[in-house]
Amino acid sequence: MSEENVEVVRRAYSYVEQGDFQALVELFDPDAEYIEDPRIPGAVTRQGRAEIRRYGESLSRYWQSIELKIERCAQRGADVVVFSSIRARAKASGVELDRPLFHVFSVRDGKLVRAQWLSSESEALEAAGLEE
Repeated sequence: MSEENVEVVRRAYSYVEQGDFQALVELFDPDAEYIEDPRIPGAVTRQGRAEIRRYGESLSRYWQSIELKIERCAQRGADVVVFSSIRARAKASGVELDRPLFHVFSVRDGKLVRAQWLSSESEALEAAGLEE
């Protein structure tokens, strides 16, 4: 596994937890895309650093706290599959979110060029060509 690619992904998760969206955006290639889970109402694909930054900054408007825990990573070529969990507390209602979280990141030359949020471990493995 390319430890450099995994380290880029780990830093991305860390920046989200810290609320450092400027540092997060710098990890992305200028033409990167972030694909939200299509099962989430209103899910979209965000193109480029500006849209990814706006999305990241919107998280702090809705969530009082966000904790991300990476359970494990798998890699196939330039793709890093992240099996993690998220705990978050909504600002307005205080409702807590505690659920698994799955992403597939494509890394090129030390930059994230594509990030895809998926609903399940099997979908994440399939998206990276690592079917169980």
